[in-house]
Amino acid sequence: MVDTAIFANQAFRNGILIVAVYFLGATSVWIIVPLYLQMHLGHTAFEASLMGVPSSFAAAISSQALGKRVLTYGRRMVIVGFGVAFVGLAGTAVMTGFVESGVVAFWWLAAPLTLMGLSQGMTISPNQTLTLNSVDPRFGGVAGGILQLGQRTGAAIGTAMIPGIIFSLTEGGTAWLEAFIIALTIIMGLTLAAMGVSFADRAREKAGKGAL
Repeated sequence: MVDTAIFANQAFRNGILIVAVYFLGATSVWIIVPLYLQMHLGHTAFEASLMGVPSSFAAAISSQALGKRVLTYGRRMVIVGFGVAFVGLAGTAVMTGFVESGVVAFWWLAAPLTLMGLSQGMTISPNQTLTLNSVDPRFGGVAGGILQLGQRTGAAIGTAMIPGIIFSLTEGGTAWLEAFIIALTIIMGLTLAAMGVSFADRAREKAGKGAL
């Protein structure tokens, strides 16, 4: 069903790797945050769900505003997007400490998490556009399917792995706050890994088109 010649395309390989690695961590954010708020801090499911609302609006706005400029900025947009996601994750880890101690209300977590939504409009769709734009139109349909497979595989593994790490740690006696921050740190590492592949693809992009 798949012509393996498609994998000779370096840009296509990079695009699949970028989304698979990023989705290993990013998708689980919206699982571990509600787990932390509900199972540890005792908030309701409704309260926990509100944490994702600002992020959703940010994702919608950034997707619309930046989607038109993907082909202009190329991989630079994706790299910046991963940087924004990293800052959002780091901010969430810091803010969690203040929430845990009662210095600020739990809903302050929505502020750094909003950066995660902003980053989505700079990474997910742009990566898909850039990856598929590099493929011969004859492979378009198959290429899209393979890219989605990489995305879904990363998400499936990540949403099982990251919460599993938290539960393993807490059941072993690790404090919830520490386990949560460890999980966020792993996600940050995966984000940096996806950024690293993006830098490599940017180098390929520059070599093919000349420095922009």
